[in-house]
Amino acid sequence: MRCRVCPPNTICDQGKIAGCTDNFKLVGGKFCLGEKSNPMEERLFVCLAEMDNAIASGKTFEFFKSSRKEVINGNELIVSS
Repeated sequence: MRCRVCPPNTICDQGKIAGCTDNFKLVGGKFCLGEKSNPMEERLFVCLAEMDNAIASGKTFEFFKSSRKEVINGNELIVSS
């Protein structure tokens, strides 16, 4: 059995995120950000969560408009989000 660490400010149940602690909200299904977090920060976390899911399913960064399949730069990241 492989143990997974529960990310900061999250409430986990059997290795899965079940919610966030007080004053935090779940963003992208994987991160807990402060309720008063910057909207751009929230958008970036949602984008990163989407990328993580896509890469786990076999897609590359080219799917997110990167010029190379193994790497994405900051400008390409902003355009894709």
